[in-house]
Amino acid sequence: MRSILFGLAAVLLSAVILAVILVLSLAALEQVRHSSLEKARTIARTVTKSIRGVVRYGPDQEGRVSAILEEVSRDPEVLAVGILGPDGTPLVVHGDMKKIPLVAHSLEEKAIDRGESLVFLKPFEIAGKTFSPGSCSCRQMACACSGDEPILLEQGSYTLALAMNHSLSGSLRLHIKLEAALAAALVLILMTIVWLLARAVRDRERLARRVAVEAKQRENLEALNLLAAGLAHEIKNPLGSIRGYAQLIHERSPDEKTAVLLEETDRVNEKLEEFLDFARTRTLEAAPLDFGDLVRGTVQLLAPDADALGVAIEVDPPDAPVVVEGDAAQLKELLFNLVLNALQACARGGRVRVAVSAAVHRATVAIRDDGGGIRKEDLARVFEPYFTTKEAGSGLGLAIARRIADDHGGTIDIASDLGKGTTVCYTMPLKGPRA
Repeated sequence: MRSILFGLAAVLLSAVILAVILVLSLAALEQVRHSSLEKARTIARTVTKSIRGVVRYGPDQEGRVSAILEEVSRDPEVLAVGILGPDGTPLVVHGDMKKIPLVAHSLEEKAIDRGESLVFLKPFEIAGKTFSPGSCSCRQMACACSGDEPILLEQGSYTLALAMNHSLSGSLRLHIKLEAALAAALVLILMTIVWLLARAVRDRERLARRVAVEAKQRENLEALNLLAAGLAHEIKNPLGSIRGYAQLIHERSPDEKTAVLLEETDRVNEKLEEFLDFARTRTLEAAPLDFGDLVRGTVQLLAPDADALGVAIEVDPPDAPVVVEGDAAQLKELLFNLVLNALQACARGGRVRVAVSAAVHRATVAIRDDGGGIRKEDLARVFEPYFTTKEAGSGLGLAIARRIADDHGGTIDIASDLGKGTTVCYTMPLKGPRA
């Protein structure tokens, strides 16, 4: 629970940091745009003020106006600067004339964003008669004229057009965006790392709890096994005596009662053997063996049981020998329990199919029956010792099978569809490549 809360807190903190980065980035971009526009406005205000002064009071008006515009055009961020007439015609231009748009005169300042350039238009008034360029050559000034018609800046309204290089501020904006993206990426990476750490802590806590539960269960099981083994051992001797006397009585005067007594005594003795077998510590005597032959032998051993239950049993042998390394007796006991359970799960007329295969360094035997299946709530408990849904079962068959499987480095997987049947797969490592 603490790891989940820690992860949620990390996510919320990361979201807040990302929001702050976004807000600061937008503010910085807006500040860059505002700074570029403010610089254009300041230059335009200064130039128009200077032109008014030169035209009104200074000598050599043509040279002075040209000098002002030329000085402005030297600024690295200024692409072009010019004076537009009332009809939008460029009268004087310094710089790239293509950057100056043909626009009608307006009484308000305008800013036109052209992607790579920002064009700022500032209207201004000139009172009284102004300088005359004198000829179309205009010497230092680039004048729009034709023939010998002179151009005059007379009293009236004009527009100062200032084209600013937008790529410089664009580079700055790109730099801001890249830094914001990098910061956001770092936050996301840190958030991912924190989330993964929180998950790891949660999984570790879950694993620790499961290990503790399994250790407790193992401890309880060992105590139960010890008790079961002790009781079975204490009961086995007097049970043998009872069985002997019952045999004598049955031989002297055979009847149905003594026969039932012998049968039930043998059944109790069989259950005692199962308890003792489960509690007994086993030694693994591993050797190479053909898994297919072992399966066929086990099925043949259970053929009489299948006939008695009225269940058909089929074996799908592998295409080639499947060599594994294990204890033949223990593996036969494992297979015996799995196949017998499948037979007992089927109704009369049912069918059990046993298939052996090998793939990716693993040998597998799949046992499929068409019985009634296993309930979902029971499926999780089938390997628990002493758990059984059979009236006469001990609940040790699958527990013994799983322990043998674990000892051989194998696994047992069960899939069941209620009312349709069950499939049990035992998988263990191959000894070597298939022949």
